[in-house]
Amino acid sequence: MIKGILFDKDGTLVTFSEKWAEATSVIVENYCKGIPSEKRTQKNSILKQLGIVNGRVIEGGVIAEGSLKDIAVIISHATDFPVQEVTEDVKVQYLQQLKRDSTFITPIGDVHGLFCRLKKLGYIIGVATGDDYMPSVFTMEAIHVMDDLSFIATSDRYPQKPAADMASAFCERFSLLPKEVIYVGDTETDMQFSKHVAYGVGVLSGIGTKQTLSRYSDFVVPTIHGLLDENGCLLGSN
Repeated sequence: MIKGILFDKDGTLVTFSEKWAEATSVIVENYCKGIPSEKRTQKNSILKQLGIVNGRVIEGGVIAEGSLKDIAVIISHATDFPVQEVTEDVKVQYLQQLKRDSTFITPIGDVHGLFCRLKKLGYIIGVATGDDYMPSVFTMEAIHVMDDLSFIATSDRYPQKPAADMASAFCERFSLLPKEVIYVGDTETDMQFSKHVAYGVGVLSGIGTKQTLSRYSDFVVPTIHGLLDENGCLLGSN
Protein backbone atom coordinates (compact mmCIF):
# COMPACT_ATOMS: atom_id res chain seq x y z
CA MET A 1 0.00 0.00 0.00
CA ILE A 2 1.40 3.38 -1.02
CA LYS A 3 1.58 5.90 1.82
CA GLY A 4 4.09 8.50 0.64
CA ILE A 5 4.74 10.40 -2.58
CA LEU A 6 8.00 12.18 -3.39
CA PHE A 7 8.13 14.71 -6.21
CA ASP A 8 10.91 16.21 -8.26
CA LYS A 9 10.67 20.01 -8.58
CA ASP A 10 11.69 21.57 -11.92
CA GLY A 11 9.79 20.12 -14.85
CA THR A 12 7.49 18.26 -12.47
CA LEU A 13 5.88 20.77 -10.09
CA VAL A 14 7.00 23.91 -11.93
CA THR A 15 7.86 24.43 -15.57
CA PHE A 16 11.50 24.16 -16.55
CA SER A 17 12.10 27.66 -17.89
CA GLU A 18 14.42 28.04 -20.86
CA LYS A 19 15.42 31.27 -19.17
CA TRP A 20 17.77 29.14 -17.07
CA ALA A 21 19.78 28.68 -20.26
CA GLU A 22 19.97 32.46 -20.65
CA ALA A 23 20.95 32.99 -17.01
CA THR A 24 23.64 30.31 -17.23
CA SER A 25 24.98 31.80 -20.47
CA VAL A 26 25.48 35.15 -18.74
CA ILE A 27 27.33 33.51 -15.84
CA VAL A 28 29.61 31.56 -18.19
CA GLU A 29 30.33 34.65 -20.30
CA ASN A 30 31.35 36.61 -17.21
CA TYR A 31 33.80 33.89 -16.16
CA CYS A 32 35.24 33.66 -19.67
CA LYS A 33 35.99 37.40 -19.56
CA GLY A 34 37.98 36.92 -16.38
CA ILE A 35 40.69 34.65 -17.78
CA PRO A 36 43.63 35.46 -20.10
CA SER A 37 42.67 35.52 -23.75
CA GLU A 38 45.29 32.91 -24.70
CA LYS A 39 43.68 30.44 -22.28
CA ARG A 40 40.11 31.50 -22.89
CA THR A 41 37.74 28.63 -23.49
CA GLN A 42 34.99 29.26 -25.95
CA LYS A 43 31.76 30.07 -24.19
CA ASN A 44 29.72 27.74 -26.42
CA SER A 45 32.03 24.84 -25.54
CA ILE A 46 31.33 25.30 -21.83
CA LEU A 47 27.60 25.68 -22.44
CA LYS A 48 27.62 22.43 -24.44
CA GLN A 49 29.32 20.66 -21.52
CA LEU A 50 26.54 22.00 -19.32
CA GLY A 51 23.86 20.67 -21.65
CA ILE A 52 22.87 23.90 -23.39
CA VAL A 53 22.89 23.80 -27.20
CA ASN A 54 21.71 26.68 -29.37
CA GLY A 55 20.26 28.38 -26.32
CA ARG A 56 18.17 25.39 -25.28
CA VAL A 57 18.51 22.91 -22.43
CA ILE A 58 18.91 19.38 -23.74
CA GLU A 59 17.76 16.09 -22.23
CA GLY A 60 20.40 14.32 -20.16
CA GLY A 61 22.56 17.43 -19.68
CA VAL A 62 23.93 18.83 -16.44
CA ILE A 63 21.48 21.74 -16.36
CA ALA A 64 18.55 19.35 -16.75
CA GLU A 65 19.68 16.61 -14.38
CA GLY A 66 22.61 17.80 -12.29
CA SER A 67 23.10 20.01 -9.25
CA LEU A 68 24.38 23.56 -8.85
CA LYS A 69 27.67 22.03 -7.70
CA ASP A 70 27.89 20.04 -10.96
CA ILE A 71 27.41 23.26 -12.92
CA ALA A 72 30.08 25.04 -10.89
CA VAL A 73 32.59 22.21 -11.32
CA ILE A 74 32.36 22.38 -15.11
CA ILE A 75 32.76 26.16 -15.14
CA SER A 76 35.65 25.93 -12.70
CA HIS A 77 37.53 23.30 -14.72
CA ALA A 78 37.09 25.28 -17.93
CA THR A 79 38.16 28.66 -16.52
CA ASP A 80 40.58 27.74 -13.70
CA PHE A 81 38.59 29.66 -11.10
CA PRO A 82 38.46 27.83 -7.73
CA VAL A 83 35.51 25.46 -7.62
CA GLN A 84 34.34 26.64 -4.18
CA GLU A 85 34.34 30.26 -5.35
CA VAL A 86 32.37 29.38 -8.48
CA THR A 87 29.94 27.21 -6.50
CA GLU A 88 29.05 30.01 -4.09
CA ASP A 89 28.78 32.53 -6.91
CA VAL A 90 26.49 30.30 -8.99
CA LYS A 91 24.26 29.68 -5.98
CA VAL A 92 23.92 33.41 -5.28
CA GLN A 93 23.33 34.37 -8.91
CA TYR A 94 20.68 31.72 -9.50
CA LEU A 95 18.80 32.59 -6.32
CA GLN A 96 18.91 36.30 -7.16
CA GLN A 97 17.59 35.59 -10.64
CA LEU A 98 14.82 33.46 -9.21
CA LYS A 99 13.74 36.25 -6.87
CA ARG A 100 14.12 38.95 -9.51
CA ASP A 101 12.06 37.37 -12.29
CA SER A 102 8.75 35.78 -11.30
CA THR A 103 8.43 34.10 -14.72
CA PHE A 104 11.06 31.57 -13.63
CA ILE A 105 8.41 30.03 -11.37
CA THR A 106 5.27 28.77 -13.07
CA PRO A 107 3.35 25.92 -11.43
CA ILE A 108 2.26 23.09 -13.69
CA GLY A 109 -1.47 23.43 -13.21
CA ASP A 110 -3.08 23.62 -9.78
CA VAL A 111 -0.33 21.98 -7.72
CA HIS A 112 -1.84 23.11 -4.43
CA GLY A 113 -5.20 21.64 -5.40
CA LEU A 114 -3.64 18.29 -6.27
CA PHE A 115 -1.65 18.23 -3.04
CA CYS A 116 -4.81 18.94 -1.05
CA ARG A 117 -6.52 15.97 -2.72
CA LEU A 118 -3.53 13.72 -2.03
CA LYS A 119 -3.38 14.76 1.61
CA LYS A 120 -7.10 14.09 2.04
CA LEU A 121 -6.45 10.61 0.70
CA GLY A 122 -3.86 10.18 3.44
CA TYR A 123 -0.63 10.45 1.45
CA ILE A 124 2.48 12.04 2.93
CA ILE A 125 3.97 14.46 0.39
CA GLY A 126 7.60 15.41 -0.06
CA VAL A 127 10.03 16.90 -2.56
CA ALA A 128 13.40 15.42 -3.57
CA THR A 129 15.26 17.70 -5.96
CA GLY A 130 18.69 18.29 -7.44
CA ASP A 131 18.39 21.97 -6.58
CA ASP A 132 19.64 23.60 -3.36
CA TYR A 133 17.50 24.12 -0.29
CA MET A 134 16.97 27.90 -0.34
CA PRO A 135 15.78 28.19 -3.98
CA SER A 136 13.63 25.10 -3.46
CA VAL A 137 11.88 26.60 -0.45
CA PHE A 138 11.49 29.92 -2.27
CA THR A 139 9.86 28.12 -5.20
CA MET A 140 7.50 26.08 -3.03
CA GLU A 141 6.45 29.22 -1.19
CA ALA A 142 5.89 31.02 -4.50
CA ILE A 143 3.45 28.35 -5.69
CA HIS A 144 1.79 28.18 -2.25
CA VAL A 145 2.48 24.56 -1.36
CA MET A 146 4.93 24.80 1.55
CA ASP A 147 2.16 24.00 4.03
CA ASP A 148 1.27 20.91 2.02
CA LEU A 149 4.78 19.47 2.20
CA SER A 150 6.09 17.33 5.02
CA PHE A 151 9.62 16.90 3.63
CA ILE A 152 12.11 18.67 1.35
CA ALA A 153 15.40 17.03 0.35
CA THR A 154 17.95 18.93 -1.75
CA SER A 155 21.37 18.17 -3.20
CA ASP A 156 23.20 20.55 -0.85
CA ARG A 157 21.92 18.55 2.14
CA TYR A 158 21.95 14.99 0.77
CA PRO A 159 23.92 13.04 -1.84
CA GLN A 160 22.25 13.88 -5.10
CA LYS A 161 19.97 11.65 -7.10
CA PRO A 162 20.04 8.87 -8.16
CA ALA A 163 21.67 7.94 -4.83
CA ALA A 164 19.12 6.46 -2.43
CA ASP A 165 19.75 8.87 0.47
CA MET A 166 16.83 11.28 -0.11
CA ALA A 167 14.36 8.41 -0.38
CA SER A 168 15.85 6.67 2.64
CA ALA A 169 15.60 9.85 4.72
CA PHE A 170 11.94 10.28 3.73
CA CYS A 171 11.16 6.69 4.70
CA GLU A 172 13.01 6.99 7.99
CA ARG A 173 11.34 10.29 8.89
CA PHE A 174 7.84 8.86 8.54
CA SER A 175 8.49 5.20 9.38
CA LEU A 176 7.73 4.08 5.84
CA LEU A 177 9.05 1.16 3.87
CA PRO A 178 10.46 1.87 0.39
CA LYS A 179 7.66 -0.24 -1.08
CA GLU A 180 5.18 2.25 0.44
CA VAL A 181 6.60 5.24 -1.47
CA ILE A 182 6.57 6.36 -5.10
CA TYR A 183 8.62 9.01 -6.88
CA VAL A 184 7.37 11.39 -9.57
CA GLY A 185 9.83 13.10 -11.92
CA ASP A 186 10.62 14.18 -15.45
CA THR A 187 14.17 12.98 -16.19
CA GLU A 188 16.14 9.79 -16.61
CA THR A 189 17.94 10.48 -13.33
CA ASP A 190 14.55 10.77 -11.61
CA MET A 191 13.49 7.40 -12.95
CA GLN A 192 16.79 5.84 -11.84
CA PHE A 193 16.18 7.30 -8.40
CA SER A 194 12.67 5.81 -8.34
CA LYS A 195 14.22 2.33 -8.27
CA HIS A 196 14.84 2.92 -4.56
CA VAL A 197 11.08 3.03 -3.90
CA ALA A 198 8.02 1.07 -5.03
CA TYR A 199 7.90 2.59 -8.50
CA GLY A 200 8.34 5.80 -10.44
CA VAL A 201 5.91 7.90 -12.41
CA GLY A 202 7.39 9.83 -15.31
CA VAL A 203 5.84 13.13 -16.36
CA LEU A 204 6.24 14.72 -19.79
CA SER A 205 6.00 18.29 -18.52
CA GLY A 206 9.78 18.70 -18.29
CA ILE A 207 12.90 17.69 -20.18
CA GLY A 208 12.50 13.93 -20.44
CA THR A 209 10.84 12.22 -23.40
CA LYS A 210 8.34 9.37 -23.28
CA GLN A 211 10.91 7.13 -24.96
CA THR A 212 13.43 7.76 -22.18
CA LEU A 213 11.08 7.67 -19.20
CA SER A 214 9.23 4.55 -20.32
CA ARG A 215 12.48 2.58 -20.20
CA TYR A 216 12.30 2.84 -16.42
CA SER A 217 8.60 2.95 -15.61
CA ASP A 218 5.32 1.60 -16.89
CA PHE A 219 3.71 4.83 -15.75
CA VAL A 220 4.29 7.91 -17.91
CA VAL A 221 1.69 10.69 -17.87
CA PRO A 222 1.54 14.20 -19.35
CA THR A 223 1.72 15.96 -15.97
CA ILE A 224 1.36 15.33 -12.23
CA HIS A 225 -2.38 15.77 -12.71
CA GLY A 226 -2.50 12.31 -14.23
CA LEU A 227 -1.52 10.75 -10.90
CA LEU A 228 -5.14 10.24 -9.87
CA ASP A 229 -7.60 8.48 -12.14
CA GLU A 230 -11.25 9.42 -12.66
CA ASN A 231 -12.14 7.53 -9.50
CA GLY A 232 -9.55 9.39 -7.45
CA CYS A 233 -7.24 6.37 -7.19
CA LEU A 234 -3.46 6.72 -7.37
CA LEU A 235 -1.90 5.53 -10.63
CA GLY A 236 -0.42 2.07 -10.18
CA SER A 237 -1.75 1.55 -6.67
CA ASN A 238 -4.35 -1.04 -7.60
